[in-house]
Amino acid sequence: VNTSTVLQRYDGHRFISFYPGRRLPEGTIRAMKMDQKNRIWLLIGDAHFGYLNPDDFSYHPVKIEAPASFGGIPSGMYINRKNDIMLVYDKLGYITYTDASGIAAMANNPFALPQGWQIVHLWQDTQLNYWIGTMQGLVKYNPSTQQLSYRGHNPENDPVIKAFETVPSVNSLYLDKNNHFWMISWQNPGLSVQSFNIKTGERKEWASIIGKTINNQYYVPFGLLETSDGHIWMAGDNVFGRFNIQEQSFLLIPNNTPGQYSLLYDMISYMFEDKEKSIWLGSNKGLYRFSPGSQKFLTVKMRVPGSVSEVKADVTHFLQASNGELLVSTW
Repeated sequence: VNTSTVLQRYDGHRFISFYPGRRLPEGTIRAMKMDQKNRIWLLIGDAHFGYLNPDDFSYHPVKIEAPASFGGIPSGMYINRKNDIMLVYDKLGYITYTDASGIAAMANNPFALPQGWQIVHLWQDTQLNYWIGTMQGLVKYNPSTQQLSYRGHNPENDPVIKAFETVPSVNSLYLDKNNHFWMISWQNPGLSVQSFNIKTGERKEWASIIGKTINNQYYVPFGLLETSDGHIWMAGDNVFGRFNIQEQSFLLIPNNTPGQYSLLYDMISYMFEDKEKSIWLGSNKGLYRFSPGSQKFLTVKMRVPGSVSEVKADVTHFLQASNGELLVSTW
């Protein structure tokens, strides 16, 4: 677990803390990933890049060779299926670390983006295809054919590229196990959250559905998570919930509600599913863990009889009548 000021290891009983400037380089911890060799990769400060060995807690710096035009500060980190570490420089480019080279450099990059296309997001699917979100739109790289596909250049006639060829400013993307391609982007006039069923060709816009679920309050999604049971979760600023594709609805997990077991958050910055299928949430109000498989969420809005307006009140008790009707008392 990391915050901007500390890296912590939890063994089920206690936390062990690693502070920048002591066991780690000086600076803000901006990103953390664990690779297939159990190395904990860290981006710290403006240009510190390396990994922590969790066995002996030793830190190993790695040299970065990035063009001067990149500005020296990576904005994100991604680990591909070959266990290479890819550092993204927002709207500027990316570089790659390989164990064989021992450095992070453009020479290790598996592909080059189209000229003038500014990278924002990078992800590799289970078929080893790279999907890249840029300010100019969606890009796909197929390593087996070494072909790039994007708007105006789709040699493999990829249906996802075709479906989203007019979408600019792709901020986040994901291809799930059921062949639904998910995309978060900013378009005119605003936020777009879309899914595309590759099998049927159906394209769905979710932003308005999510907006209605949270009473049209402002929200900004940061990313998506597919859990082992196949559900797609979304979290961000003022939003956390699960998509129900069959019912075309969004199940919102309310924030800042009263009660000992409620989630307190204004913003959830990260989601992670562990080996026990529990989801860990990093929020601005703390660290949370819950097991979706053993908990069923259903948010019921309270209304005064005869009114369509929602009211907010603390629920104090439930009583079920013999006819199955549920009575709820509030404070």
